[in-house]
Amino acid sequence: MKLKLEEFRGEADIPDVKVFLSGREQWHSLPDYWSAGKSTVGTYQAMFDSPPSHHRFLRDDEGVIEAYLWLCPESIDTVDGDGYSWRILVHPGHRSRELVLGLIRYAEEQLPLFLKVATGEPMRTVCYGKDPWLGALLEDAGYVKENAQEVYLLRSFEQPIDEPVIAEGYTLRPFNPITDLVQRSGVQSDAFAGLVEPNEWSIENTRRFIRWQEGRADLDLAAVTPSGEFASFALFLVDSGTLVGELDPVGTRAAQRRKGLSRALLLSGLRYLKHKGMKRAVVRTGIDNQSAIKTYESVGFRVVDKLYSYVSTRP
Repeated sequence: MKLKLEEFRGEADIPDVKVFLSGREQWHSLPDYWSAGKSTVGTYQAMFDSPPSHHRFLRDDEGVIEAYLWLCPESIDTVDGDGYSWRILVHPGHRSRELVLGLIRYAEEQLPLFLKVATGEPMRTVCYGKDPWLGALLEDAGYVKENAQEVYLLRSFEQPIDEPVIAEGYTLRPFNPITDLVQRSGVQSDAFAGLVEPNEWSIENTRRFIRWQEGRADLDLAAVTPSGEFASFALFLVDSGTLVGELDPVGTRAAQRRKGLSRALLLSGLRYLKHKGMKRAVVRTGIDNQSAIKTYESVGFRVVDKLYSYVSTRP
């Protein structure tokens, strides 16, 4: 099958992108993660948080996306993009040595074109420790494995899930996309950017989460204060194919931390995922984010893999 390389068209490609990223639900040949070094929904968001020209797709004769290339010429805080790096995502049915090596060489040719001045820095990408096929291929292409960036945690539902206990006066309820947009955006902005009030980017980011969840059984859950304000939230993704539930993101307002809200949300969400038939849940976070790692471990998660940086040795 011949694949055609195309640039990302933004909003017009949302339906095709959702089908592509949800495609892991038909595959069991790779590890649980189906990402370009990010969660499924995180990869979806990243496509809209940097210029469309930074994202390329390989489509088949019927226009179906079969592979994705993300070019990151500069470090972008909002999408966790390493400067002068690239990431790829290829459906297992097309994950051949020839195709992936071709994408690597294409990325190495295209990335410098975005920069007016040469950085002098080597190109970077990422690979999970339990993806030896890709790791070996990167080494063949002249990349060396360096430090771990993220941890990948897993929780089996064979173990019991504790009853969630919420702080007095607080309640847990699903996010309402019609009435709660600004509140949900505000929590996310506070939790991840230190901005108490939501800005235009955080509101648009939340709107995209809503678009992602259309037609799916995902749960966007919030912890609400006695006065009705959002204090914390967590998104639980249902994968009906692999039966692996995914968490991304989980956030709490700075003024509402240390009240056990994240733990209560996690336990409630885990119960939901189990109710929907999931066999296990996964989540990832930065390797230095010890507070988050401890919170996840407190509800039964354990570290099972790490995401490593790979650096090119070629001039």
